[in-house]
Amino acid sequence: MVTDIQTRLLGRDVSFPMDESLLAYWLVVLRLIVGWWFLHAGLDKFLAWPFDASWFVGGAAAETTLGPVVVLFSDGVLLSFTNIMVPLGQTLIGLGLIVGALTRLAGFFGAFLMVFF
Repeated sequence: MVTDIQTRLLGRDVSFPMDESLLAYWLVVLRLIVGWWFLHAGLDKFLAWPFDASWFVGGAAAETTLGPVVVLFSDGVLLSFTNIMVPLGQTLIGLGLIVGALTRLAGFFGAFLMVFF
């Protein structure tokens, strides 16, 4: 069966047909690529330990819309929590997407994490 994929690209409506069996393969490839990005980012932070997020939560993110929320994590216990959970979360999200275990949970937390970046 053929599925029409409809989206908006550069302000134009775009539609293209795709066989449903190929669509499943594309979704697996996309999941593996995004999983690798998260796993790589998390492992890089673990290998360059100790990871310090104070440059982000104290400076760069303070001028954004989420600034008042992010500034809460700029010192003390919440900064220590952030310094541990960002690399651990990225690594677990990447593993979840690559292995295919709890992919919806990994996708949710991946999107949640990316909102703050």
